[in-house]
Amino acid sequence: MFAVKNWSQVLDPAFGIPTDVAFNIMEEDDDNEDNRKEYIPAHKYFLAMVSPVFKTMFFGLAKETREVVPIRGMNKEAFKMMIDYIYQKEICWEERSITLLLEVVKMAEMYELGGLMEEVKKPLAKFPLTPETVLPVASTVQEFSQFEDISNQLLDHCANFLAHQVLTTKMATRQFASTYIDSPYHATAFKLLELAKDVPPAKCQNCMQVMCKDGLPLSLESMKRGFRVAIRWGTCRVQEVGWLVEECYEHSGHKWLVRLEMEEGEEEELVKVKLINLFFACKL
Repeated sequence: MFAVKNWSQVLDPAFGIPTDVAFNIMEEDDDNEDNRKEYIPAHKYFLAMVSPVFKTMFFGLAKETREVVPIRGMNKEAFKMMIDYIYQKEICWEERSITLLLEVVKMAEMYELGGLMEEVKKPLAKFPLTPETVLPVASTVQEFSQFEDISNQLLDHCANFLAHQVLTTKMATRQFASTYIDSPYHATAFKLLELAKDVPPAKCQNCMQVMCKDGLPLSLESMKRGFRVAIRWGTCRVQEVGWLVEECYEHSGHKWLVRLEMEEGEEEELVKVKLINLFFACKL
């Protein structure tokens, strides 16, 4: 039985099924079709099977019959990424600009590709930010405000970053406001300041407290499986580090089973430790 395991190979002329359409992507500032000679090839039937928009384009009442179809006002790289997705090519989402990712969102919306939309949401949700880039990123996001859900999620992402990494003191907040009050990012900066007011304080990922309890003793009320803890034996300051596994009761009293942190290649070791010997190890 003949089966195609990787559809991207279909675009290779050596595969034996020639393409029957090509796209000439003309960006907004380019009105001359002859200026773009690097066409993007494809197969009409294959495109029509995955997108109702391509189906209408090539097999509808007013079907497109040209061998080279001009596409105006679109980002060429984003269009090519969409074709790569359709042909199941591996797409590297890393280090893509926020503009390009949002242009892919536009492609997914325009050509009704729900799977592509879900794929591009993943890198957008964790788009890396720095104090220097958060305003340009947020400003770009606002240019794509027609995608309301994604735009709002990205603005919240920027506001969370500002609240936890930049606006850490009243002085830092005042300095941020004064820096951007006369800048092109003025409106975006003050929108983020408003959003940042509603961001809850960040909690430590280990002790789950706003005020980290690193180095402080555990209590029965704060015990939870998976906490990273330090074990101090008696009055000795020498300590071991591990993770709480489960409670255990013995004649000698209430203890916790702790899985010690071991070097690579060492066998796992579990020890029973009294509550009095356990301390939070959030930053060790």
